[in-house]
Amino acid sequence: ELKSGDYQAKIVVRDPRTGRVGTVIHEFVVPPLGELRVSTPVLSDTQQNPNAVIAEGLPGGRLVALARRDFAAGSDLLCQFEVYGAKVDDKSGMPKVVQGYLVRRADGSIFTSMEPSVINPTSLGKVTRLFGFRLTDAPPGDYEILMTIRDELAGQSMEILEPFTVGPPLPAPATATATPPPAAPN
Repeated sequence: ELKSGDYQAKIVVRDPRTGRVGTVIHEFVVPPLGELRVSTPVLSDTQQNPNAVIAEGLPGGRLVALARRDFAAGSDLLCQFEVYGAKVDDKSGMPKVVQGYLVRRADGSIFTSMEPSVINPTSLGKVTRLFGFRLTDAPPGDYEILMTIRDELAGQSMEILEPFTVGPPLPAPATATATPPPAAPN
């Protein structure tokens, strides 16, 4: 358990085959626990269990975390995050958080958007959102998702900016040509 503040993690890895060693330093901030905060949004085009359903018609399952921010035109881009520190209602014991987004191209024009809507908490009050949009008509280039998150009970809000890149469409799968069955012997 880390107290709020600025931190630095140093990660050292060694390849057991070659003996080579590499390090990376990652700086991060732990915000005060009483404030509205959000997990790092996961952007992906792949779900672990794409057929799971969490509620009427809403897709479930977690996203496969990817070490890339490049997605093919024509694919579906999904985003998942959790909200922490939202105030809970005295009567219901549940938070009331709304979230919306807009997706901008590098020139600032809007590609797509979603008006803010309530994130329905779980029965335990956990606030998680999974949303997505199609990159069908997205020309290759740089984009960003600007998410707005608001705790309606506390009056706190925040914005999160997540950049990503759209690349060329994936090649169409090769179609197998049917081979005619061998002729019957005479």
